[in-house]
Amino acid sequence: MELESFDGQGGAIESVGDDLLVVTPKGRFALVFRDGSVEYLDGQVLMNYERFLSSPVSESPDFDPFPFRVADILLEETAEGYTLFVTHHYFTGECVRFRLSSTTLVREEEGLRVLPDWRTIFDAEPCLERADGWQNAGGKMLADGEGRLLVTIGNHTWGQRAIPPDLHIGKLLRIDIETGESEVVATGIRNSQGLARDAEGNLWATDHGPKGGDEINLLREGADYGWPYASYGVRSRFVPLLRVDDEDIGRHDGFERPAFAWIATTAVTAIAINDEGLFPMWKDDLLIGSLAGQSLLRVRRHGTDVQYVERIGLGYRVRDLTLMPDGRIALLSDTSGVYFLSRSTKYCDEESRNSRNLYSVNCEAAAPPP
Repeated sequence: MELESFDGQGGAIESVGDDLLVVTPKGRFALVFRDGSVEYLDGQVLMNYERFLSSPVSESPDFDPFPFRVADILLEETAEGYTLFVTHHYFTGECVRFRLSSTTLVREEEGLRVLPDWRTIFDAEPCLERADGWQNAGGKMLADGEGRLLVTIGNHTWGQRAIPPDLHIGKLLRIDIETGESEVVATGIRNSQGLARDAEGNLWATDHGPKGGDEINLLREGADYGWPYASYGVRSRFVPLLRVDDEDIGRHDGFERPAFAWIATTAVTAIAINDEGLFPMWKDDLLIGSLAGQSLLRVRRHGTDVQYVERIGLGYRVRDLTLMPDGRIALLSDTSGVYFLSRSTKYCDEESRNSRNLYSVNCEAAAPPP
């Protein structure tokens, strides 16, 4: 069986041992096994999508269901299997909620099964009308100690209006899994689709700019990252205005500055901290997906200082990425492609071991798996 074809904004991946759990943009689950075979799981994210398509909302001339999607998944291992967390859109019948839900993924003799006991943990405010839109969802999750998750909530094309403090959009939140209570960690976020913590405890995140100005941010408690008042990007037909005078665009005065920013549009997505498994020369580097650049970005850092960025062209838009236990880098494309990056056999052949070149490593100590 092959993974069903989809072409859109959304979907996510997470490792389950040597296998890969995939969720499609509209909420179906599948396991991709190491041999490349695919098995769909019973159960689906509760999104109310069919009702969304047939509702009066869809009769608007500017109706676009494309951004209505699953944003991320996260697994927490238990004795019976996993607790599965999902960030996604949900249609209430009148408006669109951005929601954090959970259910149980259980191990059985036949394999894994998604239980139907879905629980709504958190609904972001406001419930979104078409005037606000449902793009720029963000939605990346990261465990933050026992019983808490960090979740990025994008501005959902709130435009250039200042977002009131009592709304959740445009912020990084800390959410209690049991109670659903939330607290604001950081503000001024536009569309953060990547979130990772390094060994020193630094919290790294990606964020989309308007036209250019995509960012790598070091997220700090209480910091404001500027949107919509500051960006290294510029005005475009999609984002006609920034709430700032022309001469002040790109200065970030009065706001937390990014650790790195791209001037040309890169459309950065997921982020991971590489270990030394199959790619020892990339140890502790940031690995970042790129949509517009159709590439994997390798970011060399020294502590919190970014030294350089290497673009590794792949030829497809990278929506999500994760590290597998055996060191492979798993990638999800925007066109239903699942790819695994591992070291070439030539990397450790006799010629490479004996030559003095950039790629010489101790191959015996870092041998690839079968």
